[in-house]
Amino acid sequence: MMGSAIDANESGDITLRLDFAMRKISGNVPPGPSGQGLESAKVNPNKLSMRGLLHYLWQEAGFHKWSPRMEHKRNDWVLHKYLVQAAASKRISAGLLSDVLVVPRPEGSGGQGGTADTHVSLQLARAATDAYGARRMALVIGEVVRLSQSTLAHQLAISGLPKALAISDALFSQVERVFSAQIAMWQAGVNRLMVLGTFFNDTVGNPVLSELTLMNVSAELLPFENIFEEALIARLVGAQRRFSKGLRYNLKRSVPIASAVLTDTERPVALFILQPGGDQALLTAQVSQAQSEGLETLVWRAGMDAEPALPPIARFVRTN
Repeated sequence: MMGSAIDANESGDITLRLDFAMRKISGNVPPGPSGQGLESAKVNPNKLSMRGLLHYLWQEAGFHKWSPRMEHKRNDWVLHKYLVQAAASKRISAGLLSDVLVVPRPEGSGGQGGTADTHVSLQLARAATDAYGARRMALVIGEVVRLSQSTLAHQLAISGLPKALAISDALFSQVERVFSAQIAMWQAGVNRLMVLGTFFNDTVGNPVLSELTLMNVSAELLPFENIFEEALIARLVGAQRRFSKGLRYNLKRSVPIASAVLTDTERPVALFILQPGGDQALLTAQVSQAQSEGLETLVWRAGMDAEPALPPIARFVRTN
């Protein structure tokens, strides 16, 4: 996707091309969630899906990597700081990404709450109807703390955001269907659920979600797609290993990717998981591709075999 969806010029400026709207013409129906990653017959490598943008920001922030020295250091302030840095100097069709991306400050800001609330309020206000009757969208990224449904309104609350975002009946139904697995894996106090979405302000100024994607992350902010990856991440963190977490960006969920790559071994080792009912032929092709790129590989057939022994840490690698 480099050079197309993610385009860096000679001076290092980066332009991101998105496949979702940042402006809504009055009367148009808002799009549904694209978070399952374009599970259609055609994937556009020239534009970032919403999930692709979330993965890009996560990687730019460095939250796809882990080493033992990061333990107990990934708090909410670290999350905020590095997501803001990840968005800085990036451009989209609507202008600077940082101008339209709301990254809520953590609660308990040590006396800076008023300033923080004012900053977020100004960002929220950017998503307003323009002079031509079109709705300008803004983006919001953060941790989901509540997803509620009632007869009067559906809402999604984000940590640090002063207002919950409203969700239409149609969008809520799509979220329940598309993200049922992500919502089921979400365990408050054990792991976290992140959201990236577009929103607009209604006629009285309340933020309304238009489109969104969800991503499960561990307590260490490492993304996972299923319970097997969650177990693998917990094992690697507990064993004090260094690794990078694989991110699929626009790839369909049916395409296997390396769940993690160990970076504390003599040669990097790509760890693959064959889920129950997974496509063995597709996995074999991906493993062969990784080996052709100089990686060692290890495959765990989850549900059939016990978790394989991890390769030893190279003697020259420091673990702390």
